[in-house]
Amino acid sequence: MKKVLKLVLLCSLLLFSFSVSAQSLEEYLSAESARIAQAQTTETSIRNFITDTIASYNLSQATLDSITTGLNSEGVVLQPLIDSIKARRKRYNLRQVYFNQHPANANYYRPVAPSQTLMQTCINGDFAGGGQNYLFNSFANNANAMNGCNTPLTFNNPVIAVTNDFVNAEVSIISNQAPGFVQFDPTLAGAGVNVPTISPNGGNSSIKLNDNTADRSVTTMSRQLVINNPLLEYEFSFITENPNHDPLTNGETQNPFFKVSITTVGGQRTTLRCITGSPDCIFTETTNHAYLFSRWQCDQIDVSSYIGQQVTIEFTIADCYQGGHSATVYIDNICNFACGNAALGLLQINPLSADCTSLLNNNPYQITGSFTPPPNSVLANITITVSQNGGAFQQLNNPIEEVSSHRMRQHCQLQLALLHIANSVICKRKFPFGLKE
Repeated sequence: MKKVLKLVLLCSLLLFSFSVSAQSLEEYLSAESARIAQAQTTETSIRNFITDTIASYNLSQATLDSITTGLNSEGVVLQPLIDSIKARRKRYNLRQVYFNQHPANANYYRPVAPSQTLMQTCINGDFAGGGQNYLFNSFANNANAMNGCNTPLTFNNPVIAVTNDFVNAEVSIISNQAPGFVQFDPTLAGAGVNVPTISPNGGNSSIKLNDNTADRSVTTMSRQLVINNPLLEYEFSFITENPNHDPLTNGETQNPFFKVSITTVGGQRTTLRCITGSPDCIFTETTNHAYLFSRWQCDQIDVSSYIGQQVTIEFTIADCYQGGHSATVYIDNICNFACGNAALGLLQINPLSADCTSLLNNNPYQITGSFTPPPNSVLANITITVSQNGGAFQQLNNPIEEVSSHRMRQHCQLQLALLHIANSVICKRKFPFGLKE
């Protein structure tokens, strides 16, 4: 099936970058191990700083009210739990105070970019080695940061990965070669469901993003690489407390979400995938209705328009907007993996014209491609949405007139891209899912 699509997409986000001289993979991983060791030493200093100052540090009344109001709206009224979440916010704030006082120490958490040659090599796609080549960030208890799939999150609280912490860590390397390994996710096991913590498709490790506390936490993982394959393929296992929220007034979800984004060196940022924690084909509900879980799923994303480019790939997982439902995701096999039967289907766009000649001649600009529906589903419809200059995505009711307008021709001279299609499929039931930023 082919569709003719007309669309302009402009997004931007600042992107950090570092450079290193030519090096071997062994040298790079050794340098990264040394960096991680320095970050672990810094973590000890941060813990000591928090212990020494937390008793005298107070949150603002506005922050306290926001936490309490959000939790109460979710039915969380037990004061010990609310106090625990407020204490977590204090610890987060004190981390920021520490980094403000010791800004150079934050560099230990940021990987040095590999050489251009190594960027085309799969580095720790199975996450052995403690998260080498990855930058991790985590944020908690701020509703202003919970922008769902629609808006890029902007926060900076670098963290490091620990090993085999299935509950409390923002980032944990799951390794069956290390002490404390648990074969099945303990949260789901408590609900009578066994889901492996490492993909059954091979390897000794995976990574778990986000802790298991419902406190509006958001955790990201990113890495720099040069795209040399038209498909980005990886596996994920998404677990969330069952939220079932109504949409916000702007249409954005309040439910937990997991998304994958790409940012070019020039700062153009696009969401490649966004999955919200709502009952649908992807998720199964535990018998006690407390959790939704995807099991291990493989995903394929068309990145052919980025071939040869240096980019940053970012994975983001977030709790629900109100703060009463937690979410976590396990990720594995980011590279050197063939998905084969993508759980979310596959959207592929044919190469785009670079000169916008057709629009300058007042003709519609045609973007063609194909969409393969997810397994065991039937395509119901495809909807085109457009973003201009990084604004909110809006559906095109008459895409030919919209795209061929003078205003759109001007934008075309800057950048043409397509990455947003929302679609409906029929699985166990008809449901919407889409790619939103």
